[in-house]
Amino acid sequence: MASTANRKLLGSVVAMAASFMASTAQAQSFECDYSRSCIHPSQVISPERALGIKRQAGGHALIVDVDTHSRASAAGGPSGIDVQVPFTGPMAEPRPDFAHKVDDELTLRRMRHYEPVILACGSRQCAVRAALRLQEHGYSNVYIVRYGNESLPVAHR
Repeated sequence: MASTANRKLLGSVVAMAASFMASTAQAQSFECDYSRSCIHPSQVISPERALGIKRQAGGHALIVDVDTHSRASAAGGPSGIDVQVPFTGPMAEPRPDFAHKVDDELTLRRMRHYEPVILACGSRQCAVRAALRLQEHGYSNVYIVRYGNESLPVAHR
């Protein structure tokens, strides 16, 4: 187990690396939509990192399953998820009220837009689009679970 000093040092190194990556190459973006809004590679995290962020934030981080109700229900629902707010509707179109639904969940938990919101979905593209929508809505600390919502139970073991 790492000491507090080691964790602080690691945090500083990670912050410097992220700053360097951001300043040297926007072309390293993970995914972009048609408006050229992008998700940075540092926003795509492992299931273990997602749960670590949640622990570190002391409950002031939200893990959201953005998958559709039908797919999540059929899978029995992944553990590690705080709430399900589907990004798309029944015809796979983005839900116009998605960001407002996430706002409601933050309000219930007395959280703010700058606190971590971690998105998980069976489809990476769905999670990327949901993250972009939240960023456009003013969220500044949005992450995507790299291996989707099915990977979160493995991280709990």
